[in-house]
Amino acid sequence: MAKFGLMALPTPRSTTTTGETDMANAPPIHARPGWYDELIKAHLPAIQKRSWIFARSPHEADDIVNDTVEHALKHWHSYTPGRNFYGWCCLVMRAAVYKARRKKRISTEDTEAEISIDANQDAATDLGVVREALADIPDGGMLIEHAAGFDYSEIGERFGVSRQRIEQRVKRARNRLRKKVGG
Repeated sequence: MAKFGLMALPTPRSTTTTGETDMANAPPIHARPGWYDELIKAHLPAIQKRSWIFARSPHEADDIVNDTVEHALKHWHSYTPGRNFYGWCCLVMRAAVYKARRKKRISTEDTEAEISIDANQDAATDLGVVREALADIPDGGMLIEHAAGFDYSEIGERFGVSRQRIEQRVKRARNRLRKKVGG
């Protein structure tokens, strides 16, 4: 990163009298300077590593990196030269992740509204019994992840076990849960 400090960086963007950035005078996307592309290339490994904070699978991590780099390339003019580029990319990444999760939550809320039912005290008690039983089962975490919609292969990657082994362990955990709950 030190080599970028030696480069001649352009002057910061113009601002209005109120101190806000003047986006109307922002340069077009095709005028992106070469030093900016070099910054992205230099920080790409760190951005990829940081994406695992938000990701639940390798595919999701790749999507996060792609969204971050796409936004950084599209909105390169909002970066102030000389400032912490990695920090700026982390903010872009966080905003992209939260936006994607918000969209996903809104779409699932719509479908849940159509099929939801009122919970009563018995259902809450049953849920408490299931939670306690899951805490006592050795592979309860894998069962929860599978119930949350993750594929056996995704769970296997996370635990470092083959897909077939995850299927066996989830089946065993399911049987143990039935015995503990009495169903």
